[in-house]
Amino acid sequence: MKKIGFIIVLLAAGLTVRGQQFKSKLSADQRRQEVILLQKSLVSLHPGLYRYHTPGEIDNYFNELQQKVSGAITDQAYFILLSQLATKIKCGHTYLNPWNQKRDVINDYFSTSYIPFLYRVVDKKFIITHNLSEHPGVREGDEMISINGIAVQAIFDSLWTVSRSDGNNGQGKKSDNMNIVPIDIDTGNYAMFDIFFPLFFPQNFDAASYRIEIRSAKGKRGIITARSLSKKEREQVYVSRFGKIPMHEENWAFRLLNPETAYFRIGDFETWDWKTDYKGYLDSVFKVLTRDHTPNLVIDIRGNEGGDDEARDELLSYIIDKPFGCENPTRRLYRFLSIPDTLMPYLRTWEKEAKQPKKATEYTKTAEGFYEKNEAIQKPCRPVDPKPGVFKGKVFLIVNSNNSSTTFTLADIVQVNRRGKIIGEQTGGTKQGLNGGKFLLLNLPYSKIEMDIPIIWQAPTTARQDEGIVPDYVVPETQKDIARRHDAQLSFILNLISKQKTQHK
Repeated sequence: MKKIGFIIVLLAAGLTVRGQQFKSKLSADQRRQEVILLQKSLVSLHPGLYRYHTPGEIDNYFNELQQKVSGAITDQAYFILLSQLATKIKCGHTYLNPWNQKRDVINDYFSTSYIPFLYRVVDKKFIITHNLSEHPGVREGDEMISINGIAVQAIFDSLWTVSRSDGNNGQGKKSDNMNIVPIDIDTGNYAMFDIFFPLFFPQNFDAASYRIEIRSAKGKRGIITARSLSKKEREQVYVSRFGKIPMHEENWAFRLLNPETAYFRIGDFETWDWKTDYKGYLDSVFKVLTRDHTPNLVIDIRGNEGGDDEARDELLSYIIDKPFGCENPTRRLYRFLSIPDTLMPYLRTWEKEAKQPKKATEYTKTAEGFYEKNEAIQKPCRPVDPKPGVFKGKVFLIVNSNNSSTTFTLADIVQVNRRGKIIGEQTGGTKQGLNGGKFLLLNLPYSKIEMDIPIIWQAPTTARQDEGIVPDYVVPETQKDIARRHDAQLSFILNLISKQKTQHK
């Protein structure tokens, strides 16, 4: 925390950015009022606020925040402090969601210059995967050591304080959040690094260029100066050099690796943005597998955080040959039946039902103080039936730490049903249950900053460990893999299939 405190002092001093100084448009009193509103909202609405902290600990967090926002800090430092507060809740769905911020907030808090490299975090190192700069000598697998004189270790430590995750299973997910991957550079998307690096280190806000120290995969060190790119420019350079950004339908890909093994890449479950019917896509995939009597299917969900639960279940219904989904049933628990009138003006939602009061006669209050619908208590789980032409072959599921929402539950269901082998790295999420389902968007009145508040705790009916899904075979990605363009997890599966085939001869 000392490092972050120092950064905030720098922000308070005022630094020249965009030809003018960072100055606070907010008064200390306005910030204090917003913090009070935030605390009341979370206490009243958030079902996971006290899952990992006592009420006294939460009060202390807010008292500390009140002291910090009462000082002479900039609005940008305030944005950081609110983000750090959100991560303390240990809920991956509670954060200052960039997709839900108003245009004025984006203009005030988000830099308009972008680093011309994509990278993945491996062992706290930023390993380049795509070079969008004017320096062709930078290769996949090269490591960024420092950016504009700031050590990557210092950048990592700062971003860590605002990186969201669920429960105490956060190591891999918090690191993974720092990646910049192809889908992030679509002009409609955001990467955490792009937002917070210039906020923590304001000399990089709207930077014209980046002086980057690089160590090649072979160990050679050098320094380059690369021109920054606008959001649109970065997308255009990527497309010109690497092809179309994999999004929506393009983020799903099916192909045969060999006559005996099919590969199905599912980059996300955000099927509401599709222009075609994803159910028809799934049906066509499994018709091909049935027609060709393909014995092995690799399903790759690496980098897929989540999306539509219905799409997840549709996929599972093609690979699990019995009713599923109730092996570890969850309860849908609410913190409230009706939203306090004092909070209503500051809340919006994509689903009107989320703001409507619930009928007290239809809910039971639990011993822990939550509300659960009577109908759900009487019928706690409705299993999903398999498809008539369910796939009978072997299934291999590739996972990583980004799988933390819908894909966490997908991996959980596959593992509990013993439907195939799971390969890769431990997922994000937690078996103690995720907060989500429906959301309220809290809009702070003076800063206009928005925070997502999930309102349903999908709680397990029996005690489970605070952990993600541990693969049957843990196969981490390495810097060497990136440099060689080697897919270690997929190669492991193909070797495993080959060994199994040999053993059965």
